[in-house]
Amino acid sequence: FETMDLPKLPRSFFHRRGEALESAVQLLQANDPSSTSARIIVYDDPIGDEGATKIANALRDSKFITSLTLDLRNCRIGDDGAIALGDAIRANEVLTTLKLDLCYNKIVEIGATQLAAALRDNKAIVSLDLRLGGNGIGSTGAEAMAGIIRHNKVITELTLDINKNRIGDKGLVFISEALQDTATLSKLDFFAQWNQIGNEGATALASALRVNSSIKVLDIDLDHDYVADPGMCALADAFGENQVITHLVFHVNGNELSDESVMALGSALCKNCTLVEFQFHAKKNQIGDKGATILLEEIKKNQSLGSFTILLEDNEISAAVLEQLYKVGVSINERSEHLSLTKRATSS
Repeated sequence: FETMDLPKLPRSFFHRRGEALESAVQLLQANDPSSTSARIIVYDDPIGDEGATKIANALRDSKFITSLTLDLRNCRIGDDGAIALGDAIRANEVLTTLKLDLCYNKIVEIGATQLAAALRDNKAIVSLDLRLGGNGIGSTGAEAMAGIIRHNKVITELTLDINKNRIGDKGLVFISEALQDTATLSKLDFFAQWNQIGNEGATALASALRVNSSIKVLDIDLDHDYVADPGMCALADAFGENQVITHLVFHVNGNELSDESVMALGSALCKNCTLVEFQFHAKKNQIGDKGATILLEEIKKNQSLGSFTILLEDNEISAAVLEQLYKVGVSINERSEHLSLTKRATSS
């Protein structure tokens, strides 16, 4: 089922395949100056490269849409379609906010490289949400994505979803090296789960986060990869040394972490004085009571945290220790709310 909705236009529902594509093209070609935001969903419709090219041709000439969500998941789009969309994005000079979802298509290295080059060269987009999960871009495609981070000096907010692409350690090293060079990104959501990433990639990412001085809001997802204690300890040290990030969400569910990892994390959090929000999702590892208890004691020492969530279910932790972690989280969140209410009362 496909939907399309726009400000100042009635919501439309297209139940038969093909209607959404035709309507999307008509919408982009309309060039209505009163409509500057568009959300187009052509989900699970086998439009292929031909359909993607039709949308690309319309997008190239669009004059007034500055904010666009284009959902093309599972549409049998290959490299030719991705290249056409990239060419349109390169030519379009009015888009400032773009969410392009190409998950679960047939895009491999060539298409990913050309699409990334177009996004690298675009000088108008400030906020980019690019989703390529479930394709086949590999480490070569990841290297191309790194080019966006390294060379584009306009984008300040980036979501990059390349889950299930077999980028491996090599791919994450490319991304990490680019993160060391960027000085313009302030917000990054990076999703690389199910990518056969191990300690080498995690350590490279840690090196980048240790020196990056621009990213303040960070969400990293390495679920169901191969990260073990050496990689996680390196990341923990980086979290402790980085004094720029204020909001951090980190997912390592289904990896190979033990007590050593969370003990290192606890030590790092004790040193960090800039984090306001912290979430740590590490279900389905090999963490026990010892590591969880030390993590708990270290977190209590951090007075800057205002929002705290740690999820450690399906490890080797007793129910009693999990309950203590939950209570500490509630206490920190209540402390933050109390401080917020006090500030409001004082200012009034």
